[in-house]
Amino acid sequence: MKRGKLRQIYLDIQKTKGKRNWFKNNSYIWALNHLIILTTMSNKTKRFILPEEEIPHYWYNIQADMVNKPMPPLNPATKQPLKAEDLYPIFAEELCRQELNQTDTWIEIPEQVREMYKYYRSTPLVRAYGLEKALGTPAHIYFKNESVSPMGSHKLNSAIPQAYYCKQEGVTNVTTETGAGQWGASLAYAARLFGLEAAVYQVKISYEQKPYRRSIMQTFGAQVTPSPSMSTRAGKDILTAHPNYQGLAGNSHFRSHRAGTDHSQLQIYPRLRIEPRGPASDRNRPGSRKANGNGG
Repeated sequence: MKRGKLRQIYLDIQKTKGKRNWFKNNSYIWALNHLIILTTMSNKTKRFILPEEEIPHYWYNIQADMVNKPMPPLNPATKQPLKAEDLYPIFAEELCRQELNQTDTWIEIPEQVREMYKYYRSTPLVRAYGLEKALGTPAHIYFKNESVSPMGSHKLNSAIPQAYYCKQEGVTNVTTETGAGQWGASLAYAARLFGLEAAVYQVKISYEQKPYRRSIMQTFGAQVTPSPSMSTRAGKDILTAHPNYQGLAGNSHFRSHRAGTDHSQLQIYPRLRIEPRGPASDRNRPGSRKANGNGG
């Protein structure tokens, strides 16, 4: 709308001030403000949201399309390339196969997982007009806003299928490590969706400094333990030598691994990025598994 027309509308509103009930109590200011917004707002699309029925049916496995494949992780016991079955005592078997899969470009998403995704997906693809302007670039820049998920990050996208595959294998408990708490909260939520019990070992200093994140995990029924603590042998050893030690993510990972290997029906999940910390133990039992997180 041209400035002259907008000016005329403003003058017309001013003339009616005090003469009509609709403009009493300064409501004419409200009308003017909204008029200005409506006439100056850009029609540029900033958010692009995929319709619910178009939520993908497959995960994309980038390794299958890579000409130079990543070097395989090594089994720390044999120093040979890791095989999926080497990880079965720790992770859900389907997750182990997917993690080491370098041939299948598309991996089907289970229907039950897709149904759970519908609670918060699709998340918006956002055009970063402000960044484009600041950079002075003709390029179009987009970012995926995953903060709209129930846990405020993308990590729930992985936690839900991990919990699903554990449920399919008959696992009843999952355990994991977390730093600031985003991954722990995501797995706690996912475990609740599939009726699993969750135990989370959180870096001690984050456990103390982020009580609200801890509360989120507990709200979904997770048992949250600061790491290190006196509940495992590793924690006892650390605290005996260093009573004021505040913990690291690596300690939490080790403690969650020990919890998974010491109890049957417990699956350990540190967020599916394979970082073997030790050989698969004979003390692992078929019903015991872990959840994969690394860092949040």
